Amino acid sequence: MKKTLCYIALVIAVCAQSATGYLRIHPENSRYFQETTTGKPVLIASCAGVVPTARDCDYVRQIIEMRTKNITYGRVWHFLPWGGKVAIWPWAESQTPGGFWGGRGGYKLDLNVWNPLYWNRLRDAMARCERAGIYCEIHLFDRCGMSPASKDRWGNNPWASDHNINNLETPDSSGDGTPDFYKIHEKPNLRYHQERYVRKMIDETIRFSNMIYEIENEHWNYNNPEWAAYWGKFIKDYIREKYPGCPRLISYSSLQEDLEAFYDRDEVDIINRHFGNEAERNPDVLNQYIESRWAKGKPINIDEFANGVTDASLLRKMCWIIITSGGHFHIEDCEPSAKPFDVCENIRQFLIQSGWDFVHSAPNRTLVTSGQGYCMAKPGKEYVAYFPNGGKVGIKLEKGHYIARWWNTVSGGFENALEFEHAGGEKMLNAPTQSDWVLHIARVQ
Repeated sequence: MKKTLCYIALVIAVCAQSATGYLRIHPENSRYFQETTTGKPVLIASCAGVVPTARDCDYVRQIIEMRTKNITYGRVWHFLPWGGKVAIWPWAESQTPGGFWGGRGGYKLDLNVWNPLYWNRLRDAMARCERAGIYCEIHLFDRCGMSPASKDRWGNNPWASDHNINNLETPDSSGDGTPDFYKIHEKPNLRYHQERYVRKMIDETIRFSNMIYEIENEHWNYNNPEWAAYWGKFIKDYIREKYPGCPRLISYSSLQEDLEAFYDRDEVDIINRHFGNEAERNPDVLNQYIESRWAKGKPINIDEFANGVTDASLLRKMCWIIITSGGHFHIEDCEPSAKPFDVCENIRQFLIQSGWDFVHSAPNRTLVTSGQGYCMAKPGKEYVAYFPNGGKVGIKLEKGHYIARWWNTVSGGFENALEFEHAGGEKMLNAPTQSDWVLHIARVQ
């Protein structure tokens, strides 16, 4: 979840040029993306965000900083119950008092009347991101602003029944917004206003080629995939019918098991998996999750993790495990001491300097025969393996003539290049130190 609004690190590493056309699923490997204008493959490794709808947030400065740091992907935080009085809503105020609004009181909203300030700021931010070459993932709904019950979640949320004049079939601000918010087939007025809002969001942002639509951030308390399936189909059908030349990717994040259904359904293109502190306690769960689902053929974005992490070595370890397991990542709310920019820039430089053909690789941890490690490989052609503890390691190779190089995960750059003939089977190598390193092995043509 996001609660720090403007105060977020802004980092990305993407193996592609800036966003100059919409993203699509890569035609040669459906776990990765392709930039449609250049045809370049895209791997997301980021820590980024744009907050255009908080009065105290300078989103223009954010976007400038992102561009300065070569950031080309960010999440858009725009629906902000925890923003309190600084939050700007999509709808205009009515003349009816009686809203709770986190205890501050105030006029209720009229969900039939749009608020120009909100939409003007959102359009301006997305236009600036597009010009800066930044892909933007924007959530349509956000469970974190609805549940659990508190005055700075549902207690300050426009969807609460006592915060609008539109007779929504939802709990009032003293309650919890879930699961009632999801029961749209039982609540026609709620469904009408949700659909109206989603169509408006698409109408205002589809003009920007850099958009990715996330159905919801951190869904919970309604473990039924039909809710997200409904919205995935609704969004895709609306775009197909009204904007046939503007396809966009759809993502979804859930903390419940309903997320698993979308590995086998087409309403959602990108699986956004959020870990709490589980991955911090045991980073190996990242590999266990991603590699075990590789055969499903969908992009897996560990879209929010490392919240509150202070240890740079731990953050670096988690990020490289994700990359060498076949996933994407987005760091959220870690502390500056964890150096999120450093690790993302290091990965970006590795992708550039190695020329790694990740699109034609696949995760296969069993190729690591000695030493704890994680491996992506195109067997006989190219291997990228991450070893958290360095030292003496073994990796199983096909017969061939290779060059092996060690990538420094802290300072960047390759070290200790070794060219060798190999008869096939295990190859033992020594990392430069006992700390973490990435081994890049490529066949010599």
